[in-house]
Amino acid sequence: MSSSGCLIEGTVVWTSGGQIPIQDLRGNDRVLTNATSGEYGVKSDEVATNPTGGSAIFWGFNDAEAFFTAGQVFRTTTGWRAIDPIAAKRGNPSLEVGKLGVGHTLFRTRDGETYEHVTIHYLHSQQKECDHVWGVHLREGSESYHANGYLVQG
Repeated sequence: MSSSGCLIEGTVVWTSGGQIPIQDLRGNDRVLTNATSGEYGVKSDEVATNPTGGSAIFWGFNDAEAFFTAGQVFRTTTGWRAIDPIAAKRGNPSLEVGKLGVGHTLFRTRDGETYEHVTIHYLHSQQKECDHVWGVHLREGSESYHANGYLVQG
């Protein structure tokens, strides 16, 4: 897996069977790619992990716990964005990625059917112990999915 965006173990991903921790996803799981239209993609058989060497810096926004690396791409009302767009482009070379920051508005689903807008009021980071960071690769459908309810790009 590339050194772009990744998520901490325990991050939940929306699937046709509900929310599942990212590390428990399996090949052929149907992953929600668009809550409004009800579109799903099919997870590849690949286990998308990167070793961390024992720890990694994770980011969060507002009151949410830190759960993503700086290269993780989020859908905002102004396009795809990441805290570190250069790292994000390593894993998504054809995707136009801007810088994510305070004031941007994210898409989040709480029910798997609709979106609410969440404006970033502040960002915070935390170094956490972990052996791996996780991602999701889809072999069919869109490359987007929902991590802790937020629309992200794989």
